[in-house]
Amino acid sequence: MPRWNPFRRIVEQPDQAKALTVPATATTFTPQQVAELLASTTVGGQTTGAIVPLPRLEPQVAFGPGMPLIPGAIDPLDPRTGRPQPRFNDYPVSSNLPGVEDRLVPWKVLRDAADVGGLARRCIEIRKTEVVGLEWAITITKSAVEAARAADPDRAPSEVEAELRERLTPEIARCTKFWRRPDPGQDESTADWMGKLLEEHLVLDAVAIYPRRTWGGDLFALEILDGTTVKLLRDHRGGRPMPPNPAYQQILQGFPRGEFVADTDADGKIADGYRSDELIYKRRNIRAHTPYGYSAVEQALEDIDVWLRRRKWIRDEYTEGTVPTGLLRNSGASGWSPAQTSEYETLLNDAYSSTGSRHRLRVLPPGMELETQADAAERYKPEYDLFLIKLIASHFDVTIAELGFTEEGGLGSSGWHEGQADVQERKGTFPTVRWLQQLVTVISRQHLGMPDELEFRFLGLEEEGEATADEVAKSRVADGRMTYNEDRDRMGLPRYDFPEADMPLIRTTRGLVFLNGASDLVPAGEIVGAVQGRPLADRDADGILDAPQGPDNDTKIPTADDEDKEGGAETDEDDGEDRTLQVKAELSAYRRWARRNPAPVRPFTFTVVTKADAPDLADTAVVFAAAPDRHPKAEARPPGRAGNATRPPQTSGPGNSSRN
Repeated sequence: MPRWNPFRRIVEQPDQAKALTVPATATTFTPQQVAELLASTTVGGQTTGAIVPLPRLEPQVAFGPGMPLIPGAIDPLDPRTGRPQPRFNDYPVSSNLPGVEDRLVPWKVLRDAADVGGLARRCIEIRKTEVVGLEWAITITKSAVEAARAADPDRAPSEVEAELRERLTPEIARCTKFWRRPDPGQDESTADWMGKLLEEHLVLDAVAIYPRRTWGGDLFALEILDGTTVKLLRDHRGGRPMPPNPAYQQILQGFPRGEFVADTDADGKIADGYRSDELIYKRRNIRAHTPYGYSAVEQALEDIDVWLRRRKWIRDEYTEGTVPTGLLRNSGASGWSPAQTSEYETLLNDAYSSTGSRHRLRVLPPGMELETQADAAERYKPEYDLFLIKLIASHFDVTIAELGFTEEGGLGSSGWHEGQADVQERKGTFPTVRWLQQLVTVISRQHLGMPDELEFRFLGLEEEGEATADEVAKSRVADGRMTYNEDRDRMGLPRYDFPEADMPLIRTTRGLVFLNGASDLVPAGEIVGAVQGRPLADRDADGILDAPQGPDNDTKIPTADDEDKEGGAETDEDDGEDRTLQVKAELSAYRRWARRNPAPVRPFTFTVVTKADAPDLADTAVVFAAAPDRHPKAEARPPGRAGNATRPPQTSGPGNSSRN
């Protein structure tokens, strides 16, 4: 008969979690009841039932890992699985009670470390100044513009954006007015408020903001509290309690004096019934084992301690005199007793206590020899102090150049510092600014009612590298990888309202070539050049030339007579040969155009070819050039050569020659 396993029923039937039932009159328990008692959970004096363990199907082999123990749940069981949900971390027991903390470094130590020594405070002020000095604005998000375009693709992008901006202008004005004084009760401007927030972030990484409201429920101010007074509460899993449970308490004089709910629930929505009891608590460095952050001061705490000890040692050199300049060696020839030697030492030190006495000679007793100390200059070299400064500055993402120190790098020192500044912006300023932008944007949407199409944005982030950014943008626009309006979006400027600003183009030495419709200009494989078109004054509303080119038009076309008047060196024979080549080129262009446009909507306009040059095209959709005037020397020219021929431009406009 096989041996009975008390957990066999639980393993084989994981979906059946039966309640523990014990007969009231039973004096003994069956093995099944014992197994259920071992697997049951007692919370608050009540038995919650047996845990349903996961199947254990791994074979038990020699020298194997062993079979896992059946969990003993201490948290409520999930009714869907019969097993408890995991805790976020193994928090201290009764951590919600006052005085129970799991912080390694007390808040007061961080406050003191940020203010003593001067170096850490200087780094903090530099970081605050970098952000506080930036301009800001409430702008429309790029995603909102793209969504508006996608919703109405038939309209011009400039019109869609203009309509979107007009609709959101009142909200932009309202939100901008609030953020100019986010805490009117304390008379704090945007710079003051941002500086206070960065102080809490860099020193504590505990930003506590109380959204103070009016009696009507509108947001009145965003008050920044001292993060050291806020105690983070935990639910049974170690996470943030959801409303309506309190998530934070303010500890004053060692006892909770107020409690608040989280500003958002599990779905990210505001708990409307507790709007006056909300508290915003944010951290930059979020870790899984603790609900508290990890500030820059806390990261630099050990290096700050070494720096302070170094400063104290140097200060003691001026006050205590711990290392004497010289010593007197007693060979014992004087025959003094220890007491006599001590009396003489006191007398000698008192005599040399004044600066004037140190310049006087003194006869030493027999057996006394002066022995000077070795040079201790190595301990006072500034390289070690500079090393400690670099260590502390690195925790705050501040360069030593910003602290007023320079590196001895020869001719390349200035370039090295510029490179370090770029690294500092990439590591410190930009990430901090992006975090602040996101934080202010989320707070504005949740508590100020700002529409989702708007965002808080700092301006001038690339002020020092603006020339480099402009060169990159110029190259992208010239290569067709970015349009003019996309470049203006990058700079935060309003878009152009003409359609060409949204068309990709290629910039050449001869002009601009738009990529849209470029395949209609020349066949595939041929080079697309810049188009030299006729002035718009010579065209109708559809862009078609009003009249053929000639002397009667407003635009003067140079003629052979003009060239003769200007002293041109071309002969009549050269002039005729040039026109023959131009006629052949224009007829070739017409044939290509006819192949691409079997049913043209507008005629092909010749600038050189006349009806006499191509009589077979008289019944086609073409407009011939006017017959040239007779040149006085035409009588002497061979038949077929036109005199006084007009010279066309080097490249024709759209609808002319090969550029139609």
